[in-house]
Amino acid sequence: MSTVPTSSRISELRRAIERTRQDAFLVEARVIRRVMRERHGFARLSTRIPHAEVLVVDADDVRAYSHPDELGLDSYQSLPDRVILVAQPEEHELDERPIQELLLQLWGRLFHGCIDLKHARRRHDGRLTRARVDERISLIGQVEFDEARAVLKSELRLVDTDSHVEAYCEFVAVYLHLLKFSPDLLPVWFPSLAEKKHLTDVFSLSVNADEVYAASRLYGAAEPDLVSGNLRDEERITRERQ
Repeated sequence: MSTVPTSSRISELRRAIERTRQDAFLVEARVIRRVMRERHGFARLSTRIPHAEVLVVDADDVRAYSHPDELGLDSYQSLPDRVILVAQPEEHELDERPIQELLLQLWGRLFHGCIDLKHARRRHDGRLTRARVDERISLIGQVEFDEARAVLKSELRLVDTDSHVEAYCEFVAVYLHLLKFSPDLLPVWFPSLAEKKHLTDVFSLSVNADEVYAASRLYGAAEPDLVSGNLRDEERITRERQ
């Protein structure tokens, strides 16, 4: 358990995010849930709110459904037109996990949010239309896309479960997030898609994952440990047998 006060850890994590992006803000998860409820009409007592770890949202909605101090601000005077709200770790995580793990967790969330932001801008300016998404789906494969959408729906990652555009955008963000930070989980999330090497080529048509990965890296965050859990177990057993 950490001896550093929770408030100090939150301040450190908030500074790391602010240092990386001026349009990203660390908030309590309840703030994101509130914004989602108000924007999309979810029941006030509902606990099944999608996209509660990171959210791209217009400034007008931030002003309407939150208070500046919840974003670590004195006022909304200089708020960007569109922002990324990043959910801070849970209380027990702040108490128990090393700061490096927390930075890595938030780096992953910010990476996801940056991809969402790129897609939001492309949708807004007409570069990512339903017709364009249908072209991408044909490159992915309809069966593969349907599997991905079913997974995202079951994992509460979609607001409009009938929207091909939203499903495509979230598929890109989730898949690349896993690929960069937790590749072991790709076959867990997408059993028949983990070995589909062409997916990254399709996703690169709208997102440069390496560029976003580097640009979203939080100050002080270590690289993810991409060695598989199975390989680590095998290495440990080998050492013990020597």
